[in-house]
Amino acid sequence: MRVWNPWSVKVAVYLPTGPGYENLQPIGCDNDSGLDGMDSRVFVPVLRHRTYLIVVDGVEGATGRVVLNYSLATPASLRVVSSGTEGTLVRVTGQRNGTFVIEASAGGSAWTSIVTNQSALGTFQYLDSRSAPGCLYRARTIHP
Repeated sequence: MRVWNPWSVKVAVYLPTGPGYENLQPIGCDNDSGLDGMDSRVFVPVLRHRTYLIVVDGVEGATGRVVLNYSLATPASLRVVSSGTEGTLVRVTGQRNGTFVIEASAGGSAWTSIVTNQSALGTFQYLDSRSAPGCLYRARTIHP
């Protein structure tokens, strides 16, 4: 049974590809996956000098006040600097004052968080002394 939430809000992001509503390409949509289960939250990649349209609508005709917050964050990137007997040294680069998590995987299907770090400069290095040959790494930005 679905309980109707009168404050439920849906948010969508569109990329205009030409004039008119028929030329709006949806690139992100959400209904209630925010932190409290009632807020909507969407993450979409954006490019400089592009116009994006954000649509906010009440579910089942709900009305009220909307607070829209956004952040233009640089995604984290990871590079293996060196690998040897002492371990694997990786460098993460991303948004200044960002919080990043480095994850490792033996085969690319199951990922394990190995370190979380906040970086004022947006760059930090981590030495994984327990790394195994062929270990894969990735970095994610943790969104507040």
